[in-house]
Amino acid sequence: MDKKSRTKVIISAVILVVLMLIVIIYYQTLKHKLVSTALFACDANKTINVSYFNDNSVSLVLSDGRVIPLMHDGDNKGTNYTDPQGIFELINNGDRVNFLESNEQTYSGCIAVSKNTDRRN
Repeated sequence: MDKKSRTKVIISAVILVVLMLIVIIYYQTLKHKLVSTALFACDANKTINVSYFNDNSVSLVLSDGRVIPLMHDGDNKGTNYTDPQGIFELINNGDRVNFLESNEQTYSGCIAVSKNTDRRN
C-alpha cells in the first residue's frame, strides 16, 4: 500500500472513531436526563441540592462543595441512593432527606425548601 492510500485509510478510521464517539455521547445524554431538582436545608446550616435523573440516579451538591453521584439502592423499596462502594447514602422520605457517610449521619434534619420539575422530558 502506498503512502497516499495509507493516509486515506487512517483518515477514514479517525472519522469513523469520531462518529462512533458522537453516537455514544448522544445515547448517554438521552439515557441520563434531568427530571427534577430539590434543595434541602439541614441542621447546622448545611444544605443538600439534589438533582434527580431518569435512570434512577441522583447527583448531590453538598454545602461543603462536594459533588456526589449516587444510584438507587435496588434492594430497598424506599428511595435510598448509594454509591458503589457503600460509603455515601441518601435516605429520601418525601420532603425530608438524611445523608450518611460511612454509616454516620453527617447531614440531618434536612427539609425541602424548594423543588423544581424539568418539563422538557
